[in-house]
Amino acid sequence: VLQGMGIGIVASMAYDPKVDRDLIGVSTRGILPKCNTWIAFNRNLILTPYMQRFIELFAPHISRQQLHRIISGEELTASESDNLPMHNMWHI
Repeated sequence: VLQGMGIGIVASMAYDPKVDRDLIGVSTRGILPKCNTWIAFNRNLILTPYMQRFIELFAPHISRQQLHRIISGEELTASESDNLPMHNMWHI
């Protein structure tokens, strides 16, 4: 956007009118639906304890046991899958 190539949609936390004086911010509240934030990682990545803790803090609705089952590729129950915003079989 700063290079004059069009417009962009960014999270409000990424825009500071004091710093981004070359940009014009327009609120999309009421125009666009609320957005989700996703945590994605390579299934082959070995998650360190601090990475797992970050996921637990970010998604407290997922238990530690569920997280380990998701990481290992195990099937979740229907009620557990309903608690996830995205189907467990999607790989990003």
